[in-house]
Amino acid sequence: MLSDQDYLDAFNDPSTIDQLEDAESVVIPFSIEPEVNDERATAARQLLKESGQLASGTLLIQSPYDTGTYVSASEAIETFAVAKYHHFAVVASFLGARSLRVTDAKVERTAGDAKAAAKVGAKTVGVDAHLSADIASDLKAQLALETDFAGSDPDPDEALAYIREHNLLGEHSMTALVALRRGKNPVLRYQLTLDATKESQMNIDSALKVSAGLPKLVDVGGTFAASTRAVGSIKITTEITFPKPKE
Repeated sequence: MLSDQDYLDAFNDPSTIDQLEDAESVVIPFSIEPEVNDERATAARQLLKESGQLASGTLLIQSPYDTGTYVSASEAIETFAVAKYHHFAVVASFLGARSLRVTDAKVERTAGDAKAAAKVGAKTVGVDAHLSADIASDLKAQLALETDFAGSDPDPDEALAYIREHNLLGEHSMTALVALRRGKNPVLRYQLTLDATKESQMNIDSALKVSAGLPKLVDVGGTFAASTRAVGSIKITTEITFPKPKE
C-alpha cells in the first residue's frame, strides 16, 4: 500500500513500473484510482478498508488459507504457521478426535553450507540462529500445545470439504488421516508432522519481490527479509487420539 504520490512516482518511473504490473502481487494507492491491475487493486483496497488495515507504506501478505485475509509482513511467517495448525485442529475435530498434542515444533534454517535449527522451548546455536530462536519463541506463545475434544463419530466428507475450502489438499498427511478414519477399522492414534510454511511460501516470496522492487517506497524494514531468508521451514509434529468405535 503506497501513498497516492508515491504510487504515481512509481508508475512514472521506468525502473518501478514493472512492479505495479506484476501478476503475482498488487500495489495499491491509498485513495486514487489505480493505473494498472485496477480491478484487483480496488477489490484489495476495499478488503483492507473493511478490516482496518488501510495504511500507506505497508506490506501485507495474503493468507494462503483465506484469500480475504491479509497479514502484516513482519508477522506473516509465524501467523501462517499457527493458522495452519488451527486449520488442522478443525479437521481433527471433524474426524472425531479426543485430543491433539503438539509434541515438537521446529524452525529449520539453511544458508549456504551453514544450518541452524530452533525448537520451541529449546536453545539454539548457529549462524543467525537468534532469528530462528525468536520465531520459535513466537510459535510457542501462539500454539495451543494441548487441545481436548469431546470425541465423536468421524465425518470424513466434512473434513475433506474443509481441507479443500482452505487450500490444504497439498498437505497429504491431512488427506491421509481422513482416509484412515474411514471404514470399519479407523485409526485411533496418529502422529504426523505438518510443514507449516508449505502453502504460504509463494505469497511470502511475492512480498519479498515487492520489497526489493520498491525499496524506497514500502516500509518493511530489514527484519522481514532477514527472518524470511533465515527460515528454511517450520515443522509442527502432532499426535492425535480418537475414541474407540461404539460396539
